[in-house]
Amino acid sequence: PVAAGHLPQMQAQWGTISEQPEITWAWLSFGEYLDVLEDGGLAINIASLAGHGALRIAVMGLEEREPTTTEMGQMEALLEDAMSAGAFGLSTGLVYPPGCFARTAEIVQLCRVVARFGGLYASHVRGERELTFNAGNIQGGTDVQYDVQHNRGSTFGKTNVVAQTAIVHGGIRAISPEQLERAKTKMREIVAANLPQTSATIEFDEGYPPMAPTDGNRAVLQALSEVNVDLGRGPMKELDPLKRGAADVSFVAPYTDALAGMGTLGKGGHTPEESVDLTSLPLAIKRAAILIYRLSGAQ
Repeated sequence: PVAAGHLPQMQAQWGTISEQPEITWAWLSFGEYLDVLEDGGLAINIASLAGHGALRIAVMGLEEREPTTTEMGQMEALLEDAMSAGAFGLSTGLVYPPGCFARTAEIVQLCRVVARFGGLYASHVRGERELTFNAGNIQGGTDVQYDVQHNRGSTFGKTNVVAQTAIVHGGIRAISPEQLERAKTKMREIVAANLPQTSATIEFDEGYPPMAPTDGNRAVLQALSEVNVDLGRGPMKELDPLKRGAADVSFVAPYTDALAGMGTLGKGGHTPEESVDLTSLPLAIKRAAILIYRLSGAQ
């Protein structure tokens, strides 16, 4: 289903689909969507599932929160309408927005609607939140020369020959030391299960440590937000760790309350087009100075 008010968000979320000229997004209900498919001519049978992401966007956009009781009822009604129109069940993508914002109870409640119709449930299952692995450099071939210090190398191989060597160099981001250790343990288990007649190893270097959200950190954020309000700039919200990079302060975060992201504004991070907005410096400096003054007890 599609809600007219949230159609731009739907198109932006699935841009690779919406950019196809033959797709008009002329439907609102699931039944109308099936009509569009049939009118276009089908060469194969299609068993369509109602998308949880579409339900959520239709009701509450891309907001990162739990649905209200009213919104939950609206999603259930849309899903019931879809099942009545011919949907075979419900699908969820719990690893990306907006599915990653949903709690288990929300999915269970929607699945109860599906169960009444004898439908099925399919999912891109949810991994651990705030855990990512970025394979920044992958090289493979008959011969591989890799410079770890400079993250570059050279390879030689032929397209009709299985690569003799493959090297992957990447980084892990975790929200806590415990989560990081779980990830390392799982990766070691995967590497140890390499195929017969092959060998595989994995090594971990110490990098930026995880910086877990704590009550103390949130208290400092509240103090900073109050400073921002007093400066006429409005309250400051806690940002999603998945949208942040590594922070130097994470090295001392286990020992004291801390905040990251208090510096200048900018764009294009870690790219040749990276830039800094120097006009944001005066406010950042003033905000930090007042916060330090207040935290020092001198207020």
